[in-house]
Amino acid sequence: MVLRTDWEAVTLAAKETRTWVFEVRFNDAVLQGGPLSLAGAIENVEARYAALPELPAEWRRFEPLVLRAAGIVLNNRFLETTPNGNCVPTLHGGKCGVEAAWFWDSCTSLLGVGLMNDEATGWGTYRLFADGIAADGKPFVRYCDGQYVEGAQNPILAWGVWNFYALCPDREALAYCYPALKRYVVWWMRKWDLRGQGLYVYASGMGCTGLDDALQWCENFPIALQPGETWQGKDWGHPRADLFESVDTNCHLYLEMKALALMARVLELPQGSAEWEQRASALG
Repeated sequence: MVLRTDWEAVTLAAKETRTWVFEVRFNDAVLQGGPLSLAGAIENVEARYAALPELPAEWRRFEPLVLRAAGIVLNNRFLETTPNGNCVPTLHGGKCGVEAAWFWDSCTSLLGVGLMNDEATGWGTYRLFADGIAADGKPFVRYCDGQYVEGAQNPILAWGVWNFYALCPDREALAYCYPALKRYVVWWMRKWDLRGQGLYVYASGMGCTGLDDALQWCENFPIALQPGETWQGKDWGHPRADLFESVDTNCHLYLEMKALALMARVLELPQGSAEWEQRASALG
């Protein structure tokens, strides 16, 4: 007999026995066994659901969908080990099947845990992200297996931090993230205004816009498929990020600048607030 899982195949001889031990998780809690463990985990998650704001009357028919979404978000919480060995709560939002804290996906998904007053997960993730912004402002695409993976996605990190702050105010955490967020937005401004006109292209090699795999901006597009050819098998060529300044990237950068202006105001940095307001106005 052969027993197969997603990770391995084990062949058992006749009358041979094997023992497997399974770890049970309920939401983000690892259950060590016993009814008290499960009861505590259920009590914790019910408290998160109870913290959700009441839906307006015209939206109450969507309550089952909201609770389902909240459950998915809670199940995606994860304890991550940072490069310096600390253990922090994070969120593995998006890109199912890849155990990672993703830059883009987290900035939207973390608003869900913010609505449930889960400050630890939100600020744990954002502090981890702030630590991943390089000295020159260069970003990353995800944090996985104890390391930052190089890459770039559309700039919504400052927007995410500010909107999470509005749900779960923590001035100390905001002050921790702010310098890295400034470096990051300046990196976009310095590196991706290729024509010097105050408009920015999407980070090179990443698809030209926030729309993944926008084939119309690739070198070899369009290509007529021949009989028997598949879409997946075609060589569309590399993206040409230098062809145009995409609308979505510039809109996101505008929101980043506005978010930084609001952060600077809260952190009592009037000069910084005025500078980011001016930059946002110019870009707008």
